[in-house]
Order: sequence, then C-alpha cells, then structure tokens
Amino acid sequence: MNIKHLKISQKLAILFSGLFVMLLLHYFLVFKLDANILDDGTKLNISQRNGMAIQQAIFYLRNVVDGNQQTDLNDLNNRVKSINSNLNILQHGGIYKARFDEERKVEPISSEISNQLFAFQRLWKEFDKRFTKIRTTSQLHHDSLLVYYIQENTATAISPLTTQEDLFSLGDLDLGGLDGGLDDLGDLDLPLDENTTTIIPSINYQKMEYQFDNVLNGSIVADVNFIIRNTEKLILLNRNLENSLSTRLHYDQIRLRYWMIALFLINAIVIGLGYWFVVTTSLHPLLKIRRLINRLAAGDLSHTFLAHSHDEVGSLIQDLSRFSQGLEHITGFANQVGKGNFDETFTVRSKKDTLGYALLEMRDDLKQNAEEDKRRNWSNEGAAKFSDILRQHAQDMQALSYQLISNLVHYLGANQGGIYSLEGQNEEKTFLVLKAAYAYNKQKFIKQSIPIQQGLLGQAVMEKGHLYFNQISNDYIRLTSGLGEATPNYLLIVPLISNEEVHGVIEIASFKAIEEYQLAFVIKLSESIAATLSNVRSNERTKNLLEESQMYSEQMRTQEEEMRQNMEELTTTQEELERIQGDLKERLVNYESVVNSTKSMILALDKNYNIKVLNRSYAAMLRRLKGTEVPNGSNILEILTQEQLDYWKPYYERALGGESFTMVSNIKNAEFEDVYYELEFFPLISTSGTITGFAIVNREITSLNPVRFTAYEDIIPIT
Repeated sequence: MNIKHLKISQKLAILFSGLFVMLLLHYFLVFKLDANILDDGTKLNISQRNGMAIQQAIFYLRNVVDGNQQTDLNDLNNRVKSINSNLNILQHGGIYKARFDEERKVEPISSEISNQLFAFQRLWKEFDKRFTKIRTTSQLHHDSLLVYYIQENTATAISPLTTQEDLFSLGDLDLGGLDGGLDDLGDLDLPLDENTTTIIPSINYQKMEYQFDNVLNGSIVADVNFIIRNTEKLILLNRNLENSLSTRLHYDQIRLRYWMIALFLINAIVIGLGYWFVVTTSLHPLLKIRRLINRLAAGDLSHTFLAHSHDEVGSLIQDLSRFSQGLEHITGFANQVGKGNFDETFTVRSKKDTLGYALLEMRDDLKQNAEEDKRRNWSNEGAAKFSDILRQHAQDMQALSYQLISNLVHYLGANQGGIYSLEGQNEEKTFLVLKAAYAYNKQKFIKQSIPIQQGLLGQAVMEKGHLYFNQISNDYIRLTSGLGEATPNYLLIVPLISNEEVHGVIEIASFKAIEEYQLAFVIKLSESIAATLSNVRSNERTKNLLEESQMYSEQMRTQEEEMRQNMEELTTTQEELERIQGDLKERLVNYESVVNSTKSMILALDKNYNIKVLNRSYAAMLRRLKGTEVPNGSNILEILTQEQLDYWKPYYERALGGESFTMVSNIKNAEFEDVYYELEFFPLISTSGTITGFAIVNREITSLNPVRFTAYEDIIPIT
C-alpha cells in the first residue's frame, strides 16, 4: 500500500496509534515501579514507627512500675497493640493507616529480608509475654503503716503516750484519703521531750494512720529486668530491618530513574519519527494550499486553481476555487455598499452562507447607523444651540422662556408650544403660570394660570412623567392649552424636573408625529431648563437671604458677647473639675499603696461572695491555696474546698447579717509550730444604709502571749 494514497486522517490515525501504545507502555512501567516504591516506603515507615513505639513502651513501663499511673498503663497497652498490629501487617500484608488517616494496602514482606523480621519477632514475642504479665499483675504492694496524731477542737486532756513506738506502731487504721506519701501529712506537730520519749501534748490530739504502697511487686521484677536488659537488642534488630527496607527502597528508586531515562529516549525517537512522518506526508501539501490562501487573502483572484490529487488536499483546492468565485461576487456588492448604495441586492449562496448573511446584516446596520448618526448629530446640534440660549438669557426669565419655546417649536418642526412655571407656597395654592407661548410663527401674549389639580398639565406635574398623545380631540387645544387657533393631532407634555423637584411644564403640539429621538431630546433638554429655572429662583432666594442676613448680623454681634462671657465661666468650671479629678486620683493611689503595703491580709466580698478588694498579702495566700493567680471578681466559694466552706461560711453569713466580730485561728507551719491569726469581720454598709458585702482583716499575732487569747470567744484552728 502506497502511503501517499492514504488520506490525511488515515495517516494521523497511524501516528497517534503508535503514540498511544508508547503511552500505555510508559504508564504501565512507571505505575508498577511507583507502586513498589510506595509499598517499600510504607513498610519502612511501619518499621520506624515500631522503633519509636518500643522506646515509648519502655518509657511508660518505667512510669507504671514507679507510680502505678493508670494513664501510663493504658499508653503501654496501646504501644504493645500497635507493635503487634504492625508486625502482622509486615508479615502477612494488609491495610496500614498512615498519617492523616490515609489507608495504604501493604503486601507481605519479601523473602529476602524476612529473616530480619523473624529475628525481631522471636525476641518481641518474649517482650510481649512479659509486658502482658506486667499489665495484668498489680505492680505495687503495701509495705507499712504510719501512725500520727492531730489536734482536736476540745479542751479535754488525754493521757500521754509512754513510748515512741506507740506513735509509729503498725496497725490497720485508715488515714482518711491520704495517698500521696509522707508529704501529704502537712504541718504535723508532734513535740517530744528530749530526755524521755514521752509525748507532752499542749492540747488534745486524735490518732491517725497512713498506709505506704509504693513498693514494686517482686513477682514482676524479673520481667522488668529482662525488658530493660534486652531493649537495646530489640531496637538493634528493628534497626537491621529498617536498614534492609531502606536499601530495597533505594534500589527501587534507582530502577525507576533508569527506566524513566530509557522511556524518555524511546519517546524522543518515536516523536521524531512522527514529526518526520507528518511533515513529509501532510505538511508539505498543506504549505502549497497555504500559498494559495495567501494569494486570496491578498486579494489576488486572477489565478485558476487545479486539483492534482483525490485526498483532502484535492478537495480543499476545489473548495478554494468556489470560494474565489464567491469573493468576486462579494467584492462587487461591497463596492456598491461602500458608495452608499444601501439598496444594492445580494444573493446568498446557501442557508449556511454566514458571510452572505453577515454582509446583508452589515448593509442594514450601515443604513441604520447612517440614520442614527443623522439623529445623533441633530441632537448634538440642538444641545449646543439651547445651551447657548440658557447661558445668554439666564438672568431674564421672560426672555429665556420665549427664546426656549420659539426655538424648540422650530427645531422640532412643530406648530405650537408653551412653557409654564410652577409657582405657589403649598399644594393647594400652587399654579402653573404660562410664561411664553408660540404658535404659527407668532408670539402669543396669553395670560393663563392653571391649578395643578386640573388637566393634563397638572397630571404631568403630579406624576412627574411626560405625556404623549397621537390622537386628541379637535377642541382640546382651545379648552386646556390656551394656545388656540388650531387643532394639531399630536401633543407632548414634559415636566421640568431637577433634583426630583418640578419647576414647570413644556407643552408642544404638532401636526406630524414626534419621533422617539426627538422625544428623548426634549426630555433631556427639560432637565437643563429645569436646572436653569432652579438657579434663577435660587439666585432670587439668595438675594432675599442676603438682606435677611444683614438684618440678623447685628443681633449676632450682641449674642457673641454673651457667649464669650459664658465660655469664660465654663472654662473656670472645667479647671475646677480637673483639680477635683486630680485629687481623687491621688487619694486612690494613696489608698492602694496603703492597702498593698501592709502585712495584714485584707479581703472584701459582696453579698454573692465575689471578690471586690484583694490586697497583695491576701492574693499571695490565695495563690498558694489555689495554685494559680486569683483575680478580682472571682467567687470565693469556688476557691475554697467543701471542708473549708463548711467551716467559714457561717462566719461570712454573720458578717453579712450586720455583725462585727473578731476571732483567732491558728495553723501549723512547716516546722510544726503554731501560727496564730486574728481575723476581724465587719459588714460594708452603703450610703443608703444597706449592707453591700463584708470585709475581713487578717493579722498574724503569734508574737502575742497566748494567755491573752482567752479574751476571744473561740480559738479555732485553720484547716
């Protein structure tokens, strides 16, 4: 088969088939290699996660055996489960959830690196068994009891203990929730005589006990030691597996790079052969056609086109021949239209002859554009003409009205016209006053005043829109317009509107129809006329206002002197207010300085127990109690414990009830010494006599002789 006899579509089909086959081969190889790289990368990621999980499991194991923390035990379970799941995926394959919850399908690990995986699995099974034993066995057990005594509120004496062994004897007593070790005992004061072991209590004590339970269970010591000793070996086995997977991933990447280079060279060769194939079999004949088209594009229609082949090129040459004949016909038609002969006929070659229809549409558009240009020029000339009239007669209302209506009637080719001015103070007393009338080339001196509630003129004013009639009665002009002497068939009424305000009306009567472009011109002109009328009236109002302003200027001078005196008085008052404000600020600063400088703790609460005043000493005490900064506005009920609330709230309620009283409380410091505080409660009373809250002043009085405390109603320890 001679390739020159094939059609261009068949040649291109052969070329693109070859390219498609190469594309499939390229896609298959790259997809296969990329899948291997992704699989090996995922396995490497799994192995790396196992290494991290091992270290985390050892970390959580240490926390578990040190403090029996439930959270660390759960984390240890999760890490062990994660490692088991990852090992199962590496050995048997499965779905692995990577970062951002991306699921990847993983194939089983290859036999060439399965030995490293099996070595890791053998040691991990022993780790898993010991981890399971540690998780299911109580990690800590009870070791001993601590017995101690705390002070009671009663004053009844008790018999002293004879030996120190009674203080720290073993027993089955409950400490009431102390589970943090010896540090939870607080400021325990157990004074002992230096010569004997007898306890000398100054007040009554209550016997308490504390259970120690922080000793590692001996049954799991061997398992913990095994895990600790073999952790590095397990990590080393996992690292060997990581190195094997990393090496395999590196080789896959190199293999992909070599295949990409080879495929690139093959594609370059195929594309080069395809380019040569297209150029020799298709582009050279098309270049000949291009030269023919360039001649046609240059307007050369003198050449005859002959087809020497039966393929698409030969068919294209025949089409060019018919196209040349059509261009000759189009050229003749275009010449006639260019000369202004818009009635020249043109026959389209078919229903799909878009160029022929476009030429006909062009002829019609040119004809329409010529008409529109004529109308546009008419409107532009009219706008310039009437602008001159408005500018020249802007100061004379009567001359302006006559020049406008007379020139407008002539310019429109109408017969009669009139211009009305809207005058009056309110809607009931507003009239349309005829300023100028023109009819049949004569000025009409007619005095006419029409209420805006009557006739078509009033309707145009009320509706603020133009009215156009092409059929009117024979007696309309004489009855309503006041122009008289004729009965035209067409009537145009246009209100003069500027800034949404009506200033007058133009009325035009004609024997011939008023075209749309003429109507648009009159409406646009009415805006300029209305603006001019508005300016004339504004000038008149300005003149009147100027006269009134001169009359009021003298009154303003008198008032100015009075205002000056008032301003001096206001200035004096403002200076006094600024002085008072400065004094108040200084007093507030001094108050805050005194309150925050004293060692006494000062606290003020409102009726809802919200903090209103809190000095630095009390804030420091609350910060130690709460563990964080307590700002103003906080509720004291949310800061204290339930035991403290049960103790202090009755005193708060006494102060809110209007009672002022003083009490003494004590607390044990870090050296088990008694520290005494004097607390003074008193209500806060507003100027209206109502209680708005209460205040507490807390002072340390340890240095005073305790005998003096008997003057108080009660000595209560602070817990």
